[in-house]
Amino acid sequence: MKHTWLLQLLVALPFFLWAAEGQCQNSVDGAMHGSEQDVSVLAQKTIVFGHQSVGMNILDGLRHLQFGDQTVGVNRIGNGEALVKGAVNHAFIGTNADPSGKMNSFSRLLDTYKESPPDIAFFKFCYLDVDQHTDINGLFAEYQELIAHLKKTFPQMVIIHTTVPLRQIQTGPKAWVKRVIGKPVTGLADNVAREAFNTLVRTQFAQDPLYDIAKGESTYPDGARESFEHKGKAAYALVPQYTDDGEHLNADGGRLLARQLVQVLVQAAQVQNDR
Repeated sequence: MKHTWLLQLLVALPFFLWAAEGQCQNSVDGAMHGSEQDVSVLAQKTIVFGHQSVGMNILDGLRHLQFGDQTVGVNRIGNGEALVKGAVNHAFIGTNADPSGKMNSFSRLLDTYKESPPDIAFFKFCYLDVDQHTDINGLFAEYQELIAHLKKTFPQMVIIHTTVPLRQIQTGPKAWVKRVIGKPVTGLADNVAREAFNTLVRTQFAQDPLYDIAKGESTYPDGARESFEHKGKAAYALVPQYTDDGEHLNADGGRLLARQLVQVLVQAAQVQNDR
């Protein structure tokens, strides 16, 4: 009798796992669609986005978003090309692990369009730009100076703030051994530092549009967060479902973050309309 019950359980287990995976996938896919009204609002705006690799993951997701029978355009710039209305005009800025250089690069990119500035502009740091060795307060002071300069130079332009992307926390046998012997698990301290910077962005620029990449990356389809505590500090990590390498966004993660981007762009467009 015991063996029969165990056999039934083993037979049924793959079905339950498949159903759970399908339900989770449907929850992600359910966030992939937007309204035609969203697109119509953005079609009237010029948008500039400075980024590196995770930014491309998001833009790849944006290309797959459907708004009725429409999509949001993606246009590559970087050498003074004309901005396309209704599209996200994007350029690679700076180099990873050099956040100061990245901010300077974004400022120079916008200077290219001083005669006809974009309606909306934003850039994102990479997870490599902020880690446990970063002077968080010093970096944030630089960021504040940049934003103050851009707001003064481009008073009609709406700036969207972004949070620093996260990495997945190391799991598996190696992580278990590290915990047992008291060694730091890869990703914990770095994500704590990123959360510290992100908290400053959220609180100090609470009145401005915010594209909270870190929150999107760390939130499961059911609303739960991929959270942890390290040395008494609470922080968050990239949801494993949204990545294949622990750092970049896979197709699911890219589309999910792209949908959230469109929502923030619509908000920024409305703010810009009021100026």
